[in-house]
Amino acid sequence: MKKLIQLTIALLLLAVVAPSLQAQGWTSDPVHSTVAFKVRHIVTPMIGKFDKFDVAIKWTPDNLGQSSINATVDATSVNTGNKGRDGHLQGPDFFDAKTHPEWSFTSKSIEKKGENEFVATGDMTMRGKTMSMEVPFTFLGAMEMDKGNKAGFETEFVIKRSEFGLGGDMGGGIGDDVTIMVLLEMNGK
Repeated sequence: MKKLIQLTIALLLLAVVAPSLQAQGWTSDPVHSTVAFKVRHIVTPMIGKFDKFDVAIKWTPDNLGQSSINATVDATSVNTGNKGRDGHLQGPDFFDAKTHPEWSFTSKSIEKKGENEFVATGDMTMRGKTMSMEVPFTFLGAMEMDKGNKAGFETEFVIKRSEFGLGGDMGGGIGDDVTIMVLLEMNGK
């Protein structure tokens, strides 16, 4: 009976604390977060990531009109594990990172699609070209920690490389579909 009472109290505390953790601003923890991509090269998928990025989320799940996502990626920080390939990707054929070093996503609205499933509609800018996009994402939860609050978000979506001018027509050697994967551990502000 004592364990049942303790469990009930713990669940009640979680129900009270979790919403207060969610209704706040969050910034990405770069040590525990990843922004990665996957694209077909000839016949095999090639994976890379970006070492420098920043994501800020204002999260109010009970009033999504007050929620927002602002993300930036440093295109010069691409890391595929091969310096020669990274240099080629940063060059004028692909990212043109010298001219367009920052990519961004800024949400305009967020809608709930299911249990912890959402879609952010907003502007995606890569290589100086801005397009409206829908980005699905999952809210993984929030926790109160000794050193501050933490929250988790993840997304996986596909962009067309050609729509942003990334690499032009590569004769089928490089796929047009690029899967973007973002895994975020966030710090509460």
